[in-house]
Parts: sequence; structure tokens; C-alpha cells
Amino acid sequence: MYIGLGFVSGLVLGTVFFGGLFFSVRWLPKATYPGVMMLITILIRMAVLLLGLYALSAWGLWAMVSALVGILLVRMIMVKGQKRLVKKEKGDWL
Repeated sequence: MYIGLGFVSGLVLGTVFFGGLFFSVRWLPKATYPGVMMLITILIRMAVLLLGLYALSAWGLWAMVSALVGILLVRMIMVKGQKRLVKKEKGDWL
């Protein structure tokens, strides 16, 4: 039971973390202070991720392991999608 909930929670946490990274990088050229913007967004994304994992620790080790699997799955999907997006925008250079 907790393994499935941990996995779904990991999918949500991974989507928030890597989705936030995606939007931060997209907004970077428009930022007045890009370094400050990236620092603030990494702090917010890390805080959300760590608080979510801390909350999952109440369900035990296997819930946290399955959450990690969910986070890594989201990472793999987003990297693959980003490569496709770059190929479509810039040509087939990747």
C-alpha cells in the first residue's frame, strides 16, 4: 500500500522539481538577475523535494525507495522529452 503511494508521491515530487527546472531555464534569458533567479528557484525546488521526502519517511524505507524510483522515472521522461523538443526547434544536432 505504502509502496504505491510512495511511487505516486515520487512522480508528483519529480514533476514539481524537474518541471520547475524546465520553466526556470526557459525564463532565464528574460530575467534581470539570472543568477539570483536560479538560486531562488533551486532553493524552492529543493525545499519542496526534501519536505516531501521527509513526509514520506513516516511510511518507511520502501515508500521512500519507491518515491526515488518515481522521481528518477520523471527525470528520464523529461530529459527524453526535452531532447525531442530541442531536436524539433534546432534541428537534428543531438
